[in-house]
Parts: sequence; C-alpha cells; structure tokens
Amino acid sequence: DPELADSDSRGRHVSVMKKNGVIMSALYGPKVMRGGREEEARIPFTLHDGEKPGEMVMRIAGGTSVLRKGQWSDWQKVAFNIGLFRKASGMVRFYLASTGDSFSLYATPVNFDPEEPLFSISSPASYSRTAARKYGLYPTLGMPHDTWGLQEGKLSEGAFLDQVEGVLTSRQRILRAELNKFRGGVFFFYFDTLDIVQHMFYRYCDSSSPSFEDNARFREIINGYYEKIDSIVGEVVRSVPADTTVMVLSDHGFSPFRRQVHLNRWLEANGFLALKPGVADSDVMFDSVDWSRTKAYALGFGGIYINRIGRDFYGIVPEILAHAIARELSERLKGFRDPLDGKNIVRNVYASPDIYTGACVDSAPDLYVGFEPGYRASWQTALGGVPAALVEDNARKWSGDHLVDPSCVPGVVFSNKKILKKDPSVLDIAPSVYALFGVRANGMDGKDLFVNDE
Repeated sequence: DPELADSDSRGRHVSVMKKNGVIMSALYGPKVMRGGREEEARIPFTLHDGEKPGEMVMRIAGGTSVLRKGQWSDWQKVAFNIGLFRKASGMVRFYLASTGDSFSLYATPVNFDPEEPLFSISSPASYSRTAARKYGLYPTLGMPHDTWGLQEGKLSEGAFLDQVEGVLTSRQRILRAELNKFRGGVFFFYFDTLDIVQHMFYRYCDSSSPSFEDNARFREIINGYYEKIDSIVGEVVRSVPADTTVMVLSDHGFSPFRRQVHLNRWLEANGFLALKPGVADSDVMFDSVDWSRTKAYALGFGGIYINRIGRDFYGIVPEILAHAIARELSERLKGFRDPLDGKNIVRNVYASPDIYTGACVDSAPDLYVGFEPGYRASWQTALGGVPAALVEDNARKWSGDHLVDPSCVPGVVFSNKKILKKDPSVLDIAPSVYALFGVRANGMDGKDLFVNDE
C-alpha cells in the first residue's frame, strides 16, 4: 500500500511495483559512498505467484525460494556491494503476511552471516563459523526478536511467537550439542525468551493495562514459556555429573508498565530544566533546552544528571551546590503523584555515591529514580525528550517491564549446591564461580554464596 506512512516507524515501509504479474522491490543494506554521494546498498528481488494458493516464488541474490503465507522463510543469505571488491555478507528471513491485492511481506533486520561476518562476532573468531556449520544458521543480533515489528503492527502476535519459538529452538539445539561435548570448566548459556515474552505479552494478564486484551490464546503465554525454560533447566541438570554445580540466574523480575513518565517535563515544571523561549516541548534529544538556565536533566530510563560545571559541556552548577540540588530533587521526586489518580509514582531515589563505584563513577547519573510498579520512564525520556505531557498511558504492546525500583522486581538464583550466604546478590555470582575453582576474587564487591557470612 503506497499510502502507508513511514515517518514514525522503527523499520521501513517500502512500496513495491508490480508489472506483468511480477512484484519488484529491493532489500536495503549499509550506507556506502558512491560518486561522492552517500547512498544505501541494495539487493533487488522479484516475487510472483507460486503453484499453490498462498505461495509466492522469490528470486533474490541469485537464489530462488518459495514463500508461504503465514510462515517464516529459512535464512536467506545476501551480500551487499560496499566498495571495490568488497562485500558485506548478511542473512535475512521473510514473513509473507498476505498475497494478492493486499500483498504484504515482512523482512527482518539483516543479520551478520555467522559464516562470513563483516568483523569478528565470536571468540575465538572461528567459532561463529564452526557453530553455523554444525548447528545451522542462527540469529546474530544482540536482541534477535522483532519487538518493534510487533509493536507497530507489521507482525501479528502469532508471527512474533513463531519467531520466538524459532530462536528458542535454535538455542536449545546449540545448548544440547555443546553441553554434550563439555568436559570441564565453566559452561554459560543465556536465554532471553522470558524477558521478551513478558515485555510484549504482559497486557494479556494485566487487566489494568491500557493495552489489556482478554484473549484466551495468549492469556497463558508467559506461564507457558516459564514451563518451557524450566524444562530446559531440568534437562541440563539431568545431563551433567552429580557433582557438577549448576546455577540458574535471572537478574530481575517483571512488573506491569501502565503509565509512562516524562521526567524532563517534570524537571521543567519544577524549575530545574528550562526550554528556549517560545518552545513548548520537544521529542528530539535536548534540542530545545536552554542550558544557561538548566540545573538538571534526565537521560536514560531513570537517570538524572546535575548540569555540573567541569563535567557537562554547558554546565552551570558549581560543585559546591550540586549536592544540595540533588538532595532537593530527591525529596521532591519522592512526593511526585500521578495527576490522574494521586498515586505515588516514585518509590525510591538513589544518590550516585550509594550505588556506583569505580573509575567512571563521575560519568554516572547523580540520581537514579526507582519507580513504583506500573510506572516507567518514557521512551522520550530515555533520549532526552521533553514532551508536553507529564504522565501518559502506555498503550503500546510493550506492556511489561523491569525498569522500576529493584525492590519490586528482585531477581532469583537457584543452585543445586546449598547457598549459605544470607541475602544473596547478583554481585555474588562471579566471586562464587571463582571460589569453585579455588580462585580468590580480589577487588570484587560480592562474596561467595556457598560460605556462611554470619
């Protein structure tokens, strides 16, 4: 549909041409310089109806494949020309959402090809190739699930869950094979399935969510994936020798995300941040902020920085006053109420010296806001925006989150070796692993979980 807008999309909407029954379009890749101009490398492709209803034949990158409506394709390798005798190898999957006059094709972001990555994506560098050849192609994005495709209605819930299942299956295959040949040392494996599913499907189990949907198909999706991960844990425990220490860690829990908080607007309303004359709001990173009158600003999902002389480029607050401003901010934030119903928005405010240590502590936020469950810093706050509203409903499909006060979303650690330390912390994991090998964890804040600390 050529009239679909694309201005507010995290992806790209591409209108296609159709001639003599053949759809023609292109897959876009990295930006390159050609003839003194910057342009995007692209790979053309064509589609035409297949032999069966709901099938289309795709020709791309010298290959031919059959796409089926409502199904994900296999990984398709592609190579973009990025210069003289230079190519950027990647791979992509397609989802044929609809055919005919309402034709719609979804393409994932182009992943690095693990067999021919543009630069090393594993250590040792050869491992990504070895794994692909042994276990098949696998996603190489840091977050391989297309959450924004679902968020913006480019993917259905069913298509998204098919992708989730594909990623989980791929990782299980690698886990089993690698664990089978493991003989000793430290074996670590990461699953992000529960995190992604809760972010996107919390609305089906939270009747107070602005995006709540009472859908029996998805109501138990989160619980179902907890059971799947639990089954994987059981498989691991059964597959290792009895004297092997097995630890299962999640660094956070989950809570609903019902209302989004624009912290920079709160700072402006309370006299800590100023906008340029004649400007009411802005969603672009601090482009309308008057730094000469701004004492504090928010960036990230809860960080507040004092606009300090000597650290910040436009700093106006001398060090002698920074602590007093931080203390005032903290007290006033704790009294922040939702204008909709008067509920508390902030549970705790943390001062930098209380939570950060190390050589880079001066670059950390001066304050960090711990929100009450149901609230979270807005997407605009994360990027330095100052929207007109103070607090808004979160009507997005991204309806669950963990960016609240840590006391509300504690993580968990399970171990088949008895944990003796009282009040375990995520900081204790690394020292505990070191201790299992008889190594003293010098300079680490945590302690050995398997030693009584009383």
